[in-house]
Amino acid sequence: NAYATFAARGTYCAPLAISSVTTVEGKALPVPEQKCGPAMSESTADVLNTVLLGVTENGGVGTGHNLGLDGGRQIAGKTGTTDQKKAAWFTGYTPNLATSVWLGGPTGGVSMRDISIGGVDYDEVFGANGPGPIWQLAMNRALTGVPEQEFRTVHIPDPAPKKDPGASPGASPSGSASSTARP
Repeated sequence: NAYATFAARGTYCAPLAISSVTTVEGKALPVPEQKCGPAMSESTADVLNTVLLGVTENGGVGTGHNLGLDGGRQIAGKTGTTDQKKAAWFTGYTPNLATSVWLGGPTGGVSMRDISIGGVDYDEVFGANGPGPIWQLAMNRALTGVPEQEFRTVHIPDPAPKKDPGASPGASPSGSASSTARP
């Protein structure tokens, strides 16, 4: 639900598992109203979405860069793997829908090394290679016919290089070119 809040630009909606109820005769019954409200500013959510887009952008170096959806639909998300490879997950979202896939043993003691899951053999399961493709398949199907939306992103500048505290005055940070002209 946290990722759905990011996608909704900071609006949190309490989970509601019922979308409709009908009687045997087909009469619609009332369902509880979903309670929604602000959890963070839109600008904070936009920063989070921009950062999490970096995990999934094609051609990028993010751990989920191979999990793109049909038609190039924009996605954001986060991969995860526990210590000792006991569980892995991928939580991803579009502006329309947020979902998560987790793989692991119910008691947490299953090694995710040298394992077969659904007929696929893995040397090691990571968020991007086990749960990620399952997420991708489910999302492609769930979003069929749903209009595509884009995230509102923000520019996040690269941090300025840190100065070496032992450097002489006027020296440039290590690894960067000096802007001082030399005779």
